[in-house]
Amino acid sequence: MKIFKYIFLLFLVAIIGTSLYVATLDGNFKYTLTQKTKAPGSMAFKQIHNFENWENFVTDSTGSPIVLKPKENIRSTDSITQFSNFNEISGEIKTIERQPFSKMTQKMNLSQGRNEAEINLGWTIQEIESQTQIQLTLSGKKSFLAKLFGIWRTPSLDKIIADNFDLSLKNLDEYLIREMKKTSISVEGVTQFSGSYYLYASTASKNNSDLIVNKSQKIISQVENYMQRNNLRASGSGITVFNNIDTLNQSVIISAGIPISSRVITLKADDVLTGFMPQKKVLKVTLQGNYKSLEQAWEKAYAYAQQEFLNVDEQAERFLIYVVASDQEENPAQWITELYLPLKETESGTTTEEPQLNEYN
Repeated sequence: MKIFKYIFLLFLVAIIGTSLYVATLDGNFKYTLTQKTKAPGSMAFKQIHNFENWENFVTDSTGSPIVLKPKENIRSTDSITQFSNFNEISGEIKTIERQPFSKMTQKMNLSQGRNEAEINLGWTIQEIESQTQIQLTLSGKKSFLAKLFGIWRTPSLDKIIADNFDLSLKNLDEYLIREMKKTSISVEGVTQFSGSYYLYASTASKNNSDLIVNKSQKIISQVENYMQRNNLRASGSGITVFNNIDTLNQSVIISAGIPISSRVITLKADDVLTGFMPQKKVLKVTLQGNYKSLEQAWEKAYAYAQQEFLNVDEQAERFLIYVVASDQEENPAQWITELYLPLKETESGTTTEEPQLNEYN
């Protein structure tokens, strides 16, 4: 009988000793993870902010994506959501506060069997040296049970989550870059360009898509400032007209501007001119994606014209319209540019003037 008493006392002492030891353990934890990406900060923020997007980049150690579902009676997936079977971990994530597009605070309540943890996620997104730095801080305090389980079970629940997020941040960078590279070119077919007046300025450039767009956007910004000073309204998106293309010297003269609803008399002292784009039969091609694909889009337009036996008007000036420009949307995959290749009218068609620039001073 005495031996059972001693065993019980030893067991009791072990429990008390273990409890005292666990109680003295530091339960605070903090992990700081950093990932740089060439993607815009706003694009990264939107991916992190909306839990529906987490399946695109958040994975466990095996590479399996996290499966999220909105909490019952909660519609907004950027507010609170639940997950399960994530390294045998289940739980809930909630967005506490956000400051678009730079900061966000979230809270995770996790459980792995009887092991539970509460983790605070602090996201900071900032532009550093032409790159976006994403920094994630995971912090919290382990419960008594979490510290107790941690004595013989490694790694701890918080360490598992931290390692998974370290991998997930790398996945996020790769995902964002893939999304930015998405491009589509679609031939819309033959249509009639309605024509319009527009304010413009001209310049010369190397025949390089990036340079042409860059110079065009500077001119368009110049025209926008002129219109603001003179209380003029635009009737369409920015436009670039290719006045002259020198294939031998790989140079081009362009005019860039903004359509207006009626003729404006500009003064000689003004830094912009008034032009007119007459009604014209054109082949329309739409590019959704980076401007680097503009040359490919033009090639597709000419190839389609040849395939369909369309008579391209080589004397007329081709032009493009920035429906969604880079100053409106940071993600290049969302840029929309319409390309117009002038065609000659058939004998039975209505003859109109070819696109040209006319100064009305």
